[in-house]
Amino acid sequence: MNREAQEEAGGSVVVDMDQMAPVWVPSEPDCQICKRPFTFLFRRHHCRNCGKCVCEFCSKDKVRILRLDPTQLFKVCNPCSIEIKESRVY
Repeated sequence: MNREAQEEAGGSVVVDMDQMAPVWVPSEPDCQICKRPFTFLFRRHHCRNCGKCVCEFCSKDKVRILRLDPTQLFKVCNPCSIEIKESRVY
């Protein structure tokens, strides 16, 4: 039974948060990691793992995020990059 059918039948829908994309933080005036202010040339990026608004220096890596798409590389913030790489089982 799909989600809409469950809702119409009055059943609850269980959502696996590990399978969802992150909620992006609204654009901030400063990097949420190093606090450097964004400008026209110093651009903001959103981490595809946690959703934080970060600068290019605080988001240097691209990693695979299995819950989003195991075949693609996604731009992530430095703390998420470390966390993802350390949690990998080889």
